[in-house]
Amino acid sequence: MPEFSYTKVNGISPIPIVTTYFSNLSNRSIITTCDCGILDTGSDLTIVSYTVISKLQATAIDRQQSISFRGLGRSSQGIAYRVGMSFDGLDFFRTKVIAVPDDILNEEIIIGRNILNRYAINFDGPNLVFNIS
Repeated sequence: MPEFSYTKVNGISPIPIVTTYFSNLSNRSIITTCDCGILDTGSDLTIVSYTVISKLQATAIDRQQSISFRGLGRSSQGIAYRVGMSFDGLDFFRTKVIAVPDDILNEEIIIGRNILNRYAINFDGPNLVFNIS
C-alpha cells in the first residue's frame, strides 16, 4: 500500500487518517467512502456512524443487543454490523463494526485493533507519514 500523511484536524496534533471504503456484504455494488478514518491503536472496536450503515443498507448482527463501551470521552452504546471494508477500494474484507449516533463521531470513523491487527502498520511520527501493508 502507498504511504499516507498524517493530517491536522481542528488545530490538534497531526493524526493518522486514511480514506476508508465500506461495502454491503449482500450487495457488493453498494459502497460508501469515508475520508476521515482515524487509526486508533487504543480502540478495541471499529466505530462508524449510523449514516454510514444507512448508506450501505446493512443489516444488524443482532438489533436487539446493543453493545456498551467507554470511549470518545463518554460511555456509549451501539449496534454491531458486518460489512466489507477496504483501504484501497478494491480489496474488501469482512469485518464487524459498531454503529453509533452521528453526533458522537462528527463524520469520522474510528478504526480499532479488530481491523488494525490484520496489517503491519509503520508509524513514522517524525516525518508525519505512515504505511499499511
